[in-house]
Amino acid sequence: MLPNSVREILEKEKESRKYSVMADILRILSLTFGRLWLFEIVNEINAFRRTLGISEDVSYDECLSVARELADKGIITFEEKIRGTFTSPKGVPDVLVGLKIRNIAPILASVDEKLRKYIEIRRKVFGSLR
Repeated sequence: MLPNSVREILEKEKESRKYSVMADILRILSLTFGRLWLFEIVNEINAFRRTLGISEDVSYDECLSVARELADKGIITFEEKIRGTFTSPKGVPDVLVGLKIRNIAPILASVDEKLRKYIEIRRKVFGSLR
């Protein structure tokens, strides 16, 4: 069963962009072993949305603000760190984001229509590559 805080986000997703981005962050984390850099989350959300035919992209700053709020709700971890890159020997500041409630991934996949649709599309695409 989904925690009430997660259920509330999914229920309010259509009411505001903030909740839509929150829901997408949770979806992406549930698809990717529960831990990603925020810049990766932004890229994955935008790819997720395009796959589903949603043309509205999200920005890093928008995801940063929403991720802070998810951390305040106790749903994710939010760690400001230096991320290594090939282009900067000193790395770049970023945020490492993780699901606090890791067991929500299979539950979310079973109750969330967008996530199920994305998984089905991905399964068809990768299945055709065999």
